[in-house]
Amino acid sequence: MMSYKSISSLSELILQAYVNEVCLDRSLKAKFLASEPLAEALPQYKVMPLLSLRKRYGVPVLWLLWLMKFSILPMLALAALGNLLLALVFLLPLFRRHATALPQTVCLPNTKNLKLFHYLFDDFDQRMRFECRRPWAVLRYLDAKDYLRAVLIVWRVLWSILTYPTQQGVRRKDLIFHVLDLLPLVWFSLFVCKLSGLGKQLVTDCNLQRWDYIATHVTSYCSIIQHAYIHADLEFAHPFGQVDCLYVFDPEFEAVFSRYYHFKRTDIIKPKLKLDDMGSEKEVLFLASSAPFLAIEIDFIERVKSRFDFFVVVKLHPRHLYDESVSQLTSLADHVAAPAVFPDCDYQVSYDSFLGYEYKALGKNVLFLKDECSIQMFMDHP
Repeated sequence: MMSYKSISSLSELILQAYVNEVCLDRSLKAKFLASEPLAEALPQYKVMPLLSLRKRYGVPVLWLLWLMKFSILPMLALAALGNLLLALVFLLPLFRRHATALPQTVCLPNTKNLKLFHYLFDDFDQRMRFECRRPWAVLRYLDAKDYLRAVLIVWRVLWSILTYPTQQGVRRKDLIFHVLDLLPLVWFSLFVCKLSGLGKQLVTDCNLQRWDYIATHVTSYCSIIQHAYIHADLEFAHPFGQVDCLYVFDPEFEAVFSRYYHFKRTDIIKPKLKLDDMGSEKEVLFLASSAPFLAIEIDFIERVKSRFDFFVVVKLHPRHLYDESVSQLTSLADHVAAPAVFPDCDYQVSYDSFLGYEYKALGKNVLFLKDECSIQMFMDHP
């Protein structure tokens, strides 16, 4: 395991993490938006939400992106100086906490959605956790020296991006948008380095993202919980690091993960979903929708409604931006479930949502729309 104590090595690691983020967006863009002409003018950054905004608001979205492209790096360079104030504040022991006092296992959830950690740990509510996307809680565990290093790391990463030559499909303008969270990512990286030096064990539900890229390189004691369907054909510029334990919902994903990570061992995670009764005497078919596959979903539900008498429940993805045709899908449903509801059902359907594997583990019939053979069999003999 390489040491990332130096400013130069940690700066390079953070840059590599961002390059991989661009690679991920590029792969997803090629997979789902290859035939979408409006996507060409967009940076390889949150392409699906940006495309929805482009369709909704038109050319002004491109003007805003152009303005941001020239303002993000200077603003971050100035914002980095805020670390000097933090260094002064945390010179005082009154405000500082010591990482040595943290438990041996530290949880690093990707977002505020803690469902997977509750699956893994019965006592998760009592465990120490720090959110990767909003690592404000880690600030008290960094000292003045860390904040002085943070200034230099931010500037070094920004300079690397400013001088970055286009290679492997990764462009400077793509990286500029990805580094919007550079300051929090630097704090997160310094915190993980501190935990690694103390021999702490980390558990995260980040998959193929910048946070787990950093964690799996900084320490060999990082375990990962699978949180989504993992495609086997993604290409990254830089290999991910060492994983202690890989927690998956189905053994079939071990081979897929082995393309991206080196892991010592695996374990199966059991879902603890509370399913809500839909109050229908009919058989319930639950569709977990995903915006990129809206047309396929509409076609499927229309076929189902024309041939069978299911009580159809649709749940829209809470983080996806849908176009106006979503009303066609919801009008076909007998019930539209709220984001926090997990419907009890006889059949759970999605294009390739990872939720299907959670329902499968609960003994439910699961259909994936990408599997045309199984869909045809269902249509012939439900």
